[in-house]
Amino acid sequence: MSAKSLFSKFSTLTDPRDPKKTTHILAEIMFISVCAILCGADDWNSIRWFAVMKEQCLRRLRRHLKLLGGIPVAITFNRVFAAIDPDEFRQIFIQWIRDVIGRLELSDGRVVALDDKTIKGCSAWNKGKDAIHRVNAWCTEAGLSLEQYKVDAKSNEITAIPELVKLLELSGSLVTIDAMGCYQKKSTTAIFKKNADYLIAVKGNQKKLYGELTRAFEQYWQDQPKDAPGQAFSEQKGSSHGRVEHRRCWVSNDIAADSNAGD
Repeated sequence: MSAKSLFSKFSTLTDPRDPKKTTHILAEIMFISVCAILCGADDWNSIRWFAVMKEQCLRRLRRHLKLLGGIPVAITFNRVFAAIDPDEFRQIFIQWIRDVIGRLELSDGRVVALDDKTIKGCSAWNKGKDAIHRVNAWCTEAGLSLEQYKVDAKSNEITAIPELVKLLELSGSLVTIDAMGCYQKKSTTAIFKKNADYLIAVKGNQKKLYGELTRAFEQYWQDQPKDAPGQAFSEQKGSSHGRVEHRRCWVSNDIAADSNAGD
């Protein structure tokens, strides 16, 4: 994740400002902003504060940063981000993340979790509109978010998943989705086209499928009353987030016997 790579990516971003009225180099503003956000900055003032606190470190990067106008003020960061093309910025950032992930040499079988997130407290500044919903792709092995996809309403998350999958490099991955992705063939088809596998939860929102799976495993437990640790059974105990967890998992590989439970 070199500074040169990040800076060079943003050097290609279209600058919408009037060259005669600009003091700061666009790529430098983008570079500082991304570094600040990755370190926890969440508003224009905190981005400015980050740059001021790291000014000595930034000036060591003279090969990339000239800082001819010094550290930009908070309103400058605001105005620049309001002026640039968000889609172009997004594509450049995605390409940089892909380059970073490529250097991580992630192993096959890595888990990419697709999950919906609702931004809390956003209605206060969103002029009374509904809360903002996003579908997030999280790579557990790399410990970073690969992509986010904003949706207008929580019900639109199902249609957002295939579009999100198209943006990701998933070859060799295991994609996990909660019950919102259950029985959605467009989502699973998009994952298969990326040469990846999927793991999807089933809950009561799919009553027929849930009932058939329940009956299938009840029959399995009746035929095999004793749990034998191994390929078909696993048990884990642990504590996290202030609670004790006890997980017991059974695996069925008999596709023919389970065919009545759905696709």
